[in-house]
Amino acid sequence: MPGKKNTIVVVGGNDAGLAAAGRIRRLAPDMDVMVIEKGPYLAYASCALPYYISAQVPPSAVQGMSAEELLKKRSLKALTSHTVVEIRMKERTIWVHDESSASGRELPFHKLVLATGARAIMPDELVSASNAFTLRSFADALRLRSYIERERPRNALVVGGGLVGLEVAEALQKAGLSIMLVEASPVLAGLPQALAAPLSDHIRSAGVQFHLNTTIGKWHKQGDRITGYQRNGANEVQPVDLVFISTGIQPETELAVKAGVRLGASGAIEVNAYQQTNKADIYAVGDCCETVHLVSEKKSWLPFAGVAARQGRAAGSNLTGHSARFPGALGTRLLRCFGMELGRTGLNLAEALANGFSPTETVIHQADKPEYMTDHQLISLSVIWDKYSKQLLGGALLGGLGAGVRLNLLAIALQAKMTIKDLPNLDLGYTPVINHMMDPLHIAGNAAMKSKREKR
Repeated sequence: MPGKKNTIVVVGGNDAGLAAAGRIRRLAPDMDVMVIEKGPYLAYASCALPYYISAQVPPSAVQGMSAEELLKKRSLKALTSHTVVEIRMKERTIWVHDESSASGRELPFHKLVLATGARAIMPDELVSASNAFTLRSFADALRLRSYIERERPRNALVVGGGLVGLEVAEALQKAGLSIMLVEASPVLAGLPQALAAPLSDHIRSAGVQFHLNTTIGKWHKQGDRITGYQRNGANEVQPVDLVFISTGIQPETELAVKAGVRLGASGAIEVNAYQQTNKADIYAVGDCCETVHLVSEKKSWLPFAGVAARQGRAAGSNLTGHSARFPGALGTRLLRCFGMELGRTGLNLAEALANGFSPTETVIHQADKPEYMTDHQLISLSVIWDKYSKQLLGGALLGGLGAGVRLNLLAIALQAKMTIKDLPNLDLGYTPVINHMMDPLHIAGNAAMKSKREKR
């Protein structure tokens, strides 16, 4: 059965898939678009899931439109709890398994968008454990919140101190649990050491226990529950009621690989600037595919919601006959946890060195506003730049409420290909209740130039 002309099937909903489908519908109202989502929820605010776990927001604020609402409000057809098992390129059809009826059927397509996302990495020993959790979907959040309300756990182990691990640690603490966090690296949230140390002090003062340079050596189970664990190198068994794993994710590429779609060096789907794969009429968007890093100018895997949505919009435009290039991304990530705002953008020192730059780091610690303002707070800012070309390469930030805007300003400077010499001349608005006349970005640029002159 040949694929029906002008039928576009989007495999996967949420940020990337729905952005592509929505763009197609806006630009080509007569096209036949079908979104197929393997889970029960088509759309949800993925970055808000920790706030639902801690009961800061209701489920209605997190869950997006259902398939019925999507059809009624946006004229887009969708199937939930349906898994695309196979892509048959020659016939231009897909084989879809209906989870609710345990039956399969064949659907035609003219063009295909893969928005299959990424999956959380879970240790084999924990896959079937009833009190072990990851967080990649609204269904995951519902399961975790339901467990907390039903079982009333007293303590939790969070494995992984990246951004999601810190967010969930705070959410679980707000839900009334005591937290132990272990992180395999020497720092939290991937921050440079100059920023990671004060973050560690702050999180410890917030009542979270944690161990860096630490992994789990052994799990203890009773029935389907994890009851305890031993850290590597430790003999003592620590009891635990709930385990949350945040040690990384992997792109969902099995469907693509079976169809002959090429993967990049990162293991994610390789696409060009128009989100096209090596297979004619198959596009890929979101966490399942690569993009160009705007600093290294190399293909990278940057699985972030904003990147996914922008890729989806670009693909949707191209599928309707327009020409939209997705230029790439910086991997900018920003978080607020335990009253602190932190994040990073661009390349860190190790990444910059690996990409052929000659990086140097400038770190400053500066009040966010004049000290005579009683609510002033300290901002720590790390800026990475090339010591020969002076090109800005990346940076990281840690500060109080409102500090995160500096990271976004630095991301703009990176995308504009500014140099460290440009930072002192940024024309930024100033008022004492918001900021210093000399912003931390100004200070960082001046400090870098002063350091350069002194070395001469």
